[in-house]
Amino acid sequence: MKRSSQFNGYQLLLVILVYMIGLCQGLQISNGHVRLDKVNYEFQSEPIALDVVNRNLDISFRLLQDNGESIERPGPRQISVILSSDALKAQSYLYPSYKVEADVYELKVKVKDISDYLKKQDSILVKILVGDSNSENNVLETVVELQPSQKLRDDLKMELPKRFVVKEEIHHIFHGDSKHAPKFVSQIFVIDVVVVFGGLIYFWTYFDAINVGNISKVTLMSFPFLGSLLGFEAVFYSYYLGTSIFTTLLRTVVVGILAIYFGSRVLGSLYRLRVK
Repeated sequence: MKRSSQFNGYQLLLVILVYMIGLCQGLQISNGHVRLDKVNYEFQSEPIALDVVNRNLDISFRLLQDNGESIERPGPRQISVILSSDALKAQSYLYPSYKVEADVYELKVKVKDISDYLKKQDSILVKILVGDSNSENNVLETVVELQPSQKLRDDLKMELPKRFVVKEEIHHIFHGDSKHAPKFVSQIFVIDVVVVFGGLIYFWTYFDAINVGNISKVTLMSFPFLGSLLGFEAVFYSYYLGTSIFTTLLRTVVVGILAIYFGSRVLGSLYRLRVK
């Protein structure tokens, strides 16, 4: 009786283990085929030669549980076909579509649409990547190898994008002086300024706004001050005739400092005359 109870305990433990193993079953890739135009190849077959780019590449496969049963829908979260090159250390991810009627994943791609960087290599590995939140359903398997022919590789003409090549040293380029208005237009404005300034002096004298008779009483500092004002006119005149803005600013600063200095002296002398 004791042996019978022990035997029943072993049976129960075995059933539990089998059940847990069944829950942890992984996935397998089955019924894998590669079709290059009308020629069919099975997964894990000999390398497939690629000789021209005007061909269609079809990859189809099924995902089954380890016991051969179909997986439950909607299936793993990610299924990708990877085209990779170990020499180039590059990969291209493609995403197959699922055919419900045949329970098959299928990818159709034209050889010319495969990256030229991959087709330039001696070997292109085709891998199936299955990813899911359940780690038991994760699969990464190399299913077939594509071998571009020497002629195909030689016919490919590739140019590296500019961002991948060595660029020239960056230099700051300062353009020439900014363009000005036509010379005759500038001269018209200059003539207008001279005429208006002369008219202003005339009308000041005509309406006794200034007393020319007091010129002898004006201090000597008044003449440099008036000269600085004429200097401003000369600066603006040269600017209108094409002098650059940087040269004009420098001349304006110099003339402005002189005008402020002599102007303050003139104002001081005028104040002293008023006090007397």
